[in-house]
Amino acid sequence: MNAKLFTFNENNTPYSFEDLYRLALDHYPGSVLIIDSDANILYANETSENMLGVPREWLLSTNMYTILQMGLAGQSCGLTALEAQKPTMLYSYNKKNDGMFLSSVPVKGENGEVTIVFTYSQDEKYLNEYVEWMKIEKTRAFSALQFISDQAPANVDVIAQSKAMQKVFEIARHIAPSSGTVSLYGESGVGKEVVARYIHNNSNRKEQLLLPVNCAAIPVELAESEFFGYERGAFTGARQNGKIGFFELANGGTIFLDEVGELPLAIQGKLLRVIESSQLTRVGGNKIIDVDVRILCATSRNLRKMVAEGTFREDLFYRLDVIPLNIPPLRDRREDIIPLVEKFLTEFNRKNNSKKVFSPEILSSFKHHDWPGNVRELRNMVERLVITSPSDIICSDETYPLMVPAPTNNVISNGTQIRSLKAAMRDTERQYITRALVQNKWNVRKTAKILEVHPSGLYKKIEEYGLKK
Repeated sequence: MNAKLFTFNENNTPYSFEDLYRLALDHYPGSVLIIDSDANILYANETSENMLGVPREWLLSTNMYTILQMGLAGQSCGLTALEAQKPTMLYSYNKKNDGMFLSSVPVKGENGEVTIVFTYSQDEKYLNEYVEWMKIEKTRAFSALQFISDQAPANVDVIAQSKAMQKVFEIARHIAPSSGTVSLYGESGVGKEVVARYIHNNSNRKEQLLLPVNCAAIPVELAESEFFGYERGAFTGARQNGKIGFFELANGGTIFLDEVGELPLAIQGKLLRVIESSQLTRVGGNKIIDVDVRILCATSRNLRKMVAEGTFREDLFYRLDVIPLNIPPLRDRREDIIPLVEKFLTEFNRKNNSKKVFSPEILSSFKHHDWPGNVRELRNMVERLVITSPSDIICSDETYPLMVPAPTNNVISNGTQIRSLKAAMRDTERQYITRALVQNKWNVRKTAKILEVHPSGLYKKIEEYGLKK
C-alpha cells in the first residue's frame, strides 16, 4: 500500500508503515517491551520508561537480567515466557512498589525456537480505575436496559379481570400509537410501571429503548448531569470523556419518569425546556443536541396540590398532564386479586423450585384484604409465603401475623395513620372476632353468645373473612 494514503505528520510528510506502528506502540496505554532470545531489550515505549523509572534510551541498551538485578522489577514475565517457550501471565512490582499485571507472548522462528518476546504490562492503579469505570458503566447500562431483557409481548403479564383495569388498558391501547405525553396517577404499588410498559410496547417506538428513571433516587446535585449529561472537564470528578444523559440515551425511544413529583424545582425548569424544544445542552457544553423522546411519567402525589403550594411548576405540570390516566388501587378492583395471586404463585414456585398451593380459605382472605400496599404488597406476600410456609398447602392461619395494615402517607395530628373508615372497621372486626374465637377455642356458639350475635351471623363473618381454626 502506498504511504501517501496515510495522514501527514506535523512536518507535512506522509507517515510510513513503520511510523504508524511505532506511534501505535508509543501511544498504547500500558507498557510494551520487546526482547530477543538473549533477553536484550529491542523496544520499549514511553510507558515502560515511566513504569520502570529509567530513561528509555538506557532500557534499549540493556537486557532483562540487568533490570532484575537492579531491582527495577520484582520478576520478568518476558524471561519466564522465554524459558517456558509459551505465553505467560504474571503479577509483579516495580521499584516504586507499584503493582503491575504482565502478559508475555513468545514468537518462534522457522526452527521452532523463540526469537522475540512481546511483553505487555499495565499499572494496577490504571486497571483499578478502569474496572471502577466499567462497574459504573455496567450499572448505568443495566439501569437503562433492565426492562429490555424481560420485555414481553404487549399483552403478556397484563391482569385485567376487573372492569376498572379493563378500562385503563383500553385507554392505554388507544393512546399508545400517539406521541403524546402521558401522566400515570395512582397510589404506590398499583402497577404504574406495568401500564407504562404496555403503552410503550403498543407504540411506534416499541423497537426502541424504554428507559425507566426513578426521579426520587437521583441526588439533587447530580440531577442535571444525569438527565442531560456533561462534557469533559465540566466539573471536578467528571469523567475524562464526558457522559451522555438519560434523554440522549433514550433518543428515539421512550423515557419513563417515575415519581416525577420528586424532581427538584431547578431541574423542572430545564426539563420543561427540553420538552418544549426537543433540544438539550450538556453541562459544561455549548453544543445543542436534538432529541426525540416520548415522555411517560408517573406519580403517587397530587401534582395539582403541589402546583398550588409552589413545589411543582405550573407550566411543567400542563406539559406533562397532556393525557392523564388514573390507575385504581387494588381494593377497588378485587376481581384482579386472585389472577394476580396465581401469576405470582407460578413465578415464585418456579424461582424456588417448589409446588406450593393456596387453600381456598387463604384465597378468600386475600380477596377481602384491603392491600394498602396494592399489587406490590400482594406480590411480596405471595413470595414470603412461598418461601416461609413449611407445607405445600399454605393455609390462612399462616397469613394473619403478616397481613397487618400498612401505613399510608396520611397522618392526623397525634400521628395515627389514616385509612378509610370502612377498611378500618373491617380490619377491627376481623381481628376482634379472631381473638374471641381463639379465646373460646373456636366454640362458635359460645363466642356468638359472648359477642351477642346470632351463631348463623358469626358463621357468615367467619366465611367472609376466611377465618380458620
